[in-house]
Amino acid sequence: MLWKVKAPSNIAWIKYMGKRAAGNRPTNPSLSLTLDSLCTALELREEAPGTAPGIRWVDRGESRVPLAGQARMLGFFEKILPLCPDLLKAQGVQVRADKPRALCVSSENTFPAGTGIASSASAFAAATLAAAVSTARDPVEFYREWENPSGSEGLRRELSRLARQGSGSACRSLAGPWTVWRDESAEKILDVHPSFLAVTHFFLVVSSESKRV
Repeated sequence: MLWKVKAPSNIAWIKYMGKRAAGNRPTNPSLSLTLDSLCTALELREEAPGTAPGIRWVDRGESRVPLAGQARMLGFFEKILPLCPDLLKAQGVQVRADKPRALCVSSENTFPAGTGIASSASAFAAATLAAAVSTARDPVEFYREWENPSGSEGLRRELSRLARQGSGSACRSLAGPWTVWRDESAEKILDVHPSFLAVTHFFLVVSSESKRV
């Protein structure tokens, strides 16, 4: 079984100016715009029967994620995968039979990582989405609920709480285009002024080297 997901990065218009002591919770609300063309594409694959349960990293094409980044992502999957069944059931989404699985994960970005664009936000948002959809019994049912305007806000809100545990700003990449992050979760702003809906964005990459700070 193979699950492919994609999540955008985001840019803050009103930044959060620090975090509380625990749980990646911000000291103040923030406002952000999701950047749909600047994404992390992530694949989660269930390995062949008989493979020892666990999750491992597989580099994808020319994409080479540093070992520290791989360890952080795999640790995040190990943390949130056991939480997904109860979360989905609480939102009315049926889940697969609960059994140990052997999984491998790979990802790549449509933009250079570590250059000032929030690649951790898109990466951990994509990981959260992959963990959730791989837990659902029927991916079509999951995405139907995800896109359902009357029911999706609860699901998106709960998944944003999980994403926040990997990277604070990742919670803002699961809603949008305009998102406010308060405390534990982020939510789409429904009443947006027309002038904000007209905003467009573009990026000019002059260097793909990681920034020092």
